Amino acid sequence: MENNDFNTIEKDEAQERDDRFDYGFGDAPEEPQVTPVTDVKVSVPELTDEELINESKIRYYRRQLVFALLGIFLSFMFGIGIVFSFVSLISSSKLRSGTNSTIIKWAFYLSIVGLILNAFVIAAFSAFSVLGPAAPPEPVPEAFFGR
Repeated sequence: MENNDFNTIEKDEAQERDDRFDYGFGDAPEEPQVTPVTDVKVSVPELTDEELINESKIRYYRRQLVFALLGIFLSFMFGIGIVFSFVSLISSSKLRSGTNSTIIKWAFYLSIVGLILNAFVIAAFSAFSVLGPAAPPEPVPEAFFGR
């Protein structure tokens, strides 16, 4: 007696009859062989001397801008940013006459803002330390609280 039940048909017979057991998945793909990479070649574009000089100038210009921003941000730390603002002002004013860079212009103007802000903070702290705190407020009468 031959059993033609769908569940008992051998796989070879099913492949002969339109692949009944193949639901579109097929066999599992083979795992790719992983081998260590030993020959790594990284291509770095070589820059000309003029391009290297321009990049170093831009980095140097950015340093002045960073010093100016540090002067502004550190102004609230008891006016310690005045050092950074002063260094940025001196160096950017020297560079400003020789170049027409917007980074140097921004550094110059921000260092002036930083110097003004630092001077204000230092004046406020010194005035507070010399004059002392403001007079204490008048006490509120107890009748105000309904007692």
